[in-house]
Amino acid sequence: MKWSEDQARAISLRDQNAIVSAGAGSGKTAVLTERIATLLTQDPGLEMENFLVVTFTDAAANEMRGRIAKRLEELREEAGQHGERAQARRYEHLINTLWQAQISTIHSFCLQMIRRNALSLNISPGVDLLDANEQRVMIRQAARDVVEAALAGPTGDEVQRALVALRLVGREPIIQALVDLCDTARSQVHPEAWLDQAKAMYRLDGTFHDNAFGDWFQTWLCDSLAQALSSMQMAEQEAASVPELAKFHEWANDAIHALQSALQITQTSPCAVDAVADTLRVFDRRAPQIKYNGPEVEIVRACAEKAKKIVRDDITSVLYRGESMLKQDLADLAPHVHVLVDLAKAVLAEIDQRKAQREALDFQDLEHLSYRLLTSSDSLALARVRDQYRHVFVDEYQDTSPIQDALVDLITSGANNLFAVGDVKQSIYRFRMAEPNLFLDRYRRYHQGEGGTCIDLRDNYRSRKEVVAVVNYVFRQLFQEATSGFDYNERVEMRASAPYPPYVEAQAAVEFHIFVPNLNTDIPQESDIEVMDEAEEDTVRLENLEREADWVARQIAQWMQEGAMIYDSKRESPRPLAYRDIAILLRTGKQSLNTVVAALQRHGIPANADTSTGFFGAPEIQWLIAALRAIDNPLDSLSLVALLKSPLIGWDDLMLARVRVVTGGSYWHALSKAADSTEIGDSVRDAALAARDQILRWRTLATRMQVAELVREILDETGYLLYLDGMTRGSVRRANVDKLLDLASSHRSTERSDLFGFLEAWRAWEEADLDFGSALPADADAVSVMTVHHSKGLEFARVFVLNLGRQFNLRHQGPLMLERTTGIGANMYDPATGQRWRTVASIAASYADKRETLAEEARILYVAMTRAKEKLILVGTANELEKKVRESYQAHAPGEPKLSEAWFFAAKSYLDWLVPALVRHPAGAELRALDRSTWDGHLLDAGDAVLSLSIHGSGESRIGAAENHAESPFADMSIDDVEALLTASRHSDTRGPRAIQIRPSQETRVANLYAKVTATDMRRLHAALSGQGKHGLGAATSLLEDPAFVRAQTVSPRERGTAFHAFMQRCAWPCDADPEAVVKERDRLFATGLLDARLAAALQVDDVVQFLRSDLGLRMRQADCVYREQPFFHRIDVHIGHEHTVPVVAQGVIDCLFEEAERWIVIDYKTDRMQSEEDLERLVQEYQAQVATYVAALSPLAREKSIEAYLYFVAAGRAMTVQPMVLSSVFERLQSARGEH
Repeated sequence: MKWSEDQARAISLRDQNAIVSAGAGSGKTAVLTERIATLLTQDPGLEMENFLVVTFTDAAANEMRGRIAKRLEELREEAGQHGERAQARRYEHLINTLWQAQISTIHSFCLQMIRRNALSLNISPGVDLLDANEQRVMIRQAARDVVEAALAGPTGDEVQRALVALRLVGREPIIQALVDLCDTARSQVHPEAWLDQAKAMYRLDGTFHDNAFGDWFQTWLCDSLAQALSSMQMAEQEAASVPELAKFHEWANDAIHALQSALQITQTSPCAVDAVADTLRVFDRRAPQIKYNGPEVEIVRACAEKAKKIVRDDITSVLYRGESMLKQDLADLAPHVHVLVDLAKAVLAEIDQRKAQREALDFQDLEHLSYRLLTSSDSLALARVRDQYRHVFVDEYQDTSPIQDALVDLITSGANNLFAVGDVKQSIYRFRMAEPNLFLDRYRRYHQGEGGTCIDLRDNYRSRKEVVAVVNYVFRQLFQEATSGFDYNERVEMRASAPYPPYVEAQAAVEFHIFVPNLNTDIPQESDIEVMDEAEEDTVRLENLEREADWVARQIAQWMQEGAMIYDSKRESPRPLAYRDIAILLRTGKQSLNTVVAALQRHGIPANADTSTGFFGAPEIQWLIAALRAIDNPLDSLSLVALLKSPLIGWDDLMLARVRVVTGGSYWHALSKAADSTEIGDSVRDAALAARDQILRWRTLATRMQVAELVREILDETGYLLYLDGMTRGSVRRANVDKLLDLASSHRSTERSDLFGFLEAWRAWEEADLDFGSALPADADAVSVMTVHHSKGLEFARVFVLNLGRQFNLRHQGPLMLERTTGIGANMYDPATGQRWRTVASIAASYADKRETLAEEARILYVAMTRAKEKLILVGTANELEKKVRESYQAHAPGEPKLSEAWFFAAKSYLDWLVPALVRHPAGAELRALDRSTWDGHLLDAGDAVLSLSIHGSGESRIGAAENHAESPFADMSIDDVEALLTASRHSDTRGPRAIQIRPSQETRVANLYAKVTATDMRRLHAALSGQGKHGLGAATSLLEDPAFVRAQTVSPRERGTAFHAFMQRCAWPCDADPEAVVKERDRLFATGLLDARLAAALQVDDVVQFLRSDLGLRMRQADCVYREQPFFHRIDVHIGHEHTVPVVAQGVIDCLFEEAERWIVIDYKTDRMQSEEDLERLVQEYQAQVATYVAALSPLAREKSIEAYLYFVAAGRAMTVQPMVLSSVFERLQSARGEH
């Protein structure tokens, strides 16, 4: 093989430590293999046992071992052909002793070293190793027991105060906070020392100027001021040339000067909080009112408002409290943080004790015990290790943790034998405690000649030069010292070296496709109607992804139909594109992957999804676990109903309701009574009898069988697996059931191994959110659908990267803000009022975490884009694309080729980085055409970076519209014509189809309907199609509420409404209509954790009393049966054309439902504010479809009783009757509206 100059240098370097920065596709594994082979060839005294090769995964270790064996076999053959018998025998010896080389993960190496030195560590040589799932369950149980003991101990009151002050109320948040704290500590070299440092950050005097809190607080303040300054300068520039905006221009200049002064103070005098606050007082003045209506106004207003929002909401809401109060916050938090850290230390001690009792270790123990062993003055282990391993290789060094790096330093110190290979641009495992700065620090030291040398492998042997050029173009703008810790320059960027023939396709090798929802339509955006909650945001994301995935599926189908070709580098010739040559990459897994796979399957495209399965949430698993729980305890009504409704028994909602009304009490009592009743219909009694007898039979078997045997009996008796085969992704569902059987078979319990013991273990596994891996059998020729993380190290001829418009998850996932450099970032919290506010600690920790997260997101994008060999297609959905384009003109400073630091860290999605890069690319004309108002005409030098850009409106991709076959030649024929043609074809040589699919004639617009909608969707559609919607003061104020600290003692309308909903859902019923009783019930809910402090403080007691004393509230309190937060599903049949009907499933949750003697009553609570009767009438009309959906869902169960529906407006204290409506008419109007467009 011909090696590049850099590769040859890496292979031949001797007697020096080296760090190799190996870019994507640079052949680093081949270099590692060749270096080992060359060392063995040049040094006759070198044996395989003298090599330590540390890899990131077991699979990588196996691949490395295989490559070394293959290379040694090649060398043996060459030696034999040249008559070098002695050398051939040496290679044969090396091949036979290859097993002696320590080629493994760091954990395997540590485990072997610990077992060799077990007596020195005072542990058993046969110590057991806990797997990751066992370890997670153990630490959670230890945390639970430690907290319970602490609360019951002599310092229980102090512990309780600390937990409440840190907003760790409830079992799960407390446990998770301690687990996260212990995990972070154990990733460090000295866990207890790190915990002590985290405690020491909270000083009793509250000072923070000289620690990490102060450093990151200063960084946050500088970046925030820079963002505000950039926006205000844009507003000032637009206003400068408009005489009518002279007063505003003057104010803007004052604001700019204030921001510049504040930024200068912050940069030169860290943490000069009061001085910066005084400088920003100009923003307390109201900006001059703009009455001018010219084209510049929209930009001026938008930029000025953005700057004011940053200053007022983000900066001055903190700084105006003053430096003394910011210090006082940290001083007040100090004792509480100290208690939490002591609890974490106790958890670590408890875990060690439990592992000792079990004679077991976990993965972190392997690293820490090895470090202890190698640093012990009484141990000879370090000397033996250094003597044995003459050459140490570390692969994927960029994903090393601090404790792993410390081990490497110990082993190689003073030996000049370290060869570390990695690529910091591909460091994407921060969630596994990887620390890319370790790579950067070592690289900088070696680059300066301190301790070693650095080598850069830039040549890319994977991708076409057209792909490489675009990747370089994008990341020259993203990667820089200030954002990623390094500059993407000539020393780092890729150099195309793969031997491809000339590119001849009409379309560019790299394509960008941006989808714009609701383009050219009058139906408003979601944001025009109301603020979406998290579940609705997920729904919108999936809808966007469905649209993108459907377009991708049609693109793949088109390639296959056209016979697309790719270049086979092994054969050095073209060959037809196969499904296995295509990959679809996503940032996140689980539901996103399922969405893409479903889209491919609709088009008949085989797909493999390499993902965590969402095992616990899979319906086929939930049905079986519900069955086991109901068998173990039939009085568990929720599990019993889930079993009855599952495919194992198969009841529908109507049957469940008919049995439920037989008697009160548990559902098992109702089922048993129904089975013996003579007063109900035969069909209901027979179904109840069969179900009861079946469950009793299973209960008997449970006393005689192991759990796995019981599950197999249930599967055989019910034909459950055949049912799963008929579902989508049936092979995956079968694999999940097999995994459940494996878990049941291998279940180990120290207390009991019966059904109850298994279910208790299952509960612990669920709470620990364990990951049981992929359960999808692979198809040999299928499109690979995977997360970017799973794609690392792989390559594909054609790669799609989807969902680039999805917002980054910048919200910290745990109950406690943790960051490795700052420690614990606690907010202040007042339990009496429910108020909380940011502190220097929380700002510092969260901002450090945000910057690290965004830097990693850029690296993830780099990994995704470098998987492509020949074609790269990037796809995303952008809301308000025109606004995004206009704002992106600010992303580059004048004449600068890189994104500004402020812009980089303000990004919320990949498109926030990509759109500015595309706007300034010569091919970005279609984007620039959307808004030229502030375009400065400056294009970047794209060089050889050729790309294409397409913008798609929402109507271009119809979910489910495409068929997985060509248009049938019989599409326009009658049945008689088809029969005649087929008869004729039997007696001729005409090559026509031998089989056809006969299906109802269906208008194209049928495919445009939603498969599933929520009740809220129904309201939105109805309001949009009727020209209604929320306008004016109410909607605006809900979007522009002040933060809690600024509002002081006030409660926002949204918080007020949420608190009312929560109280009415969870209070003991019936609730007395007395203020004191409501207050008492509120306090009880808070004490039991059913109402958090924020909601308890926001609850307006008068709102509750007013409702309970109203006519509607009185009827509700007198009702026999009251159902609150009642979920439902309902089928809506939509008529298309004269005969065809399409089903749409509606789902939602009814706030309140109660039964009277003659009727059912439906109540939907609303928190809208109104200023007139006209507002009230408009809101009733707007919500009509939503409430009508509730009524329609209830109708089948109401039997002969009538149904009344009410909207109750909390703020106004008014109950308004809602009239029914035909729900299908909403979709029929939607079809008409789309047809007009």
